[in-house]
Amino acid sequence: MNESNYKYTATLLLPEDGKQYWTDIMQGRAAVPEDITVGSPVVMATALYTDGTFVVAGVSKSKDPTDYNIVFAWVYDQDGNKYPGWPIDLSDNEDFFVNSIAFSPTDADEADYLLIVSEAKV
Repeated sequence: MNESNYKYTATLLLPEDGKQYWTDIMQGRAAVPEDITVGSPVVMATALYTDGTFVVAGVSKSKDPTDYNIVFAWVYDQDGNKYPGWPIDLSDNEDFFVNSIAFSPTDADEADYLLIVSEAKV
């Protein structure tokens, strides 16, 4: 996706090798600590846009964390209010190997936000 096609661009920075690690957690192939409660994030990262909009994304613990865990991406406005619904729908994603996701926090037809998913290089 060409970044210049979007009004706002931000980067969701995962740790080094995070795409594989987060995918392994999501697919139940990585250990999830027992003391993390069901529904709580196991891993997460944030991305901040210049207008104050921000995204929190990661993987939450499921009832059966050795089978699967739940991917999420929540979008908030500049005042910290969560946009309703799922502006970023990750339900069809089976891994974290996407490079970018275009979305609109509202019901607008045109996506004007681009979320780049990247890994830290240490």
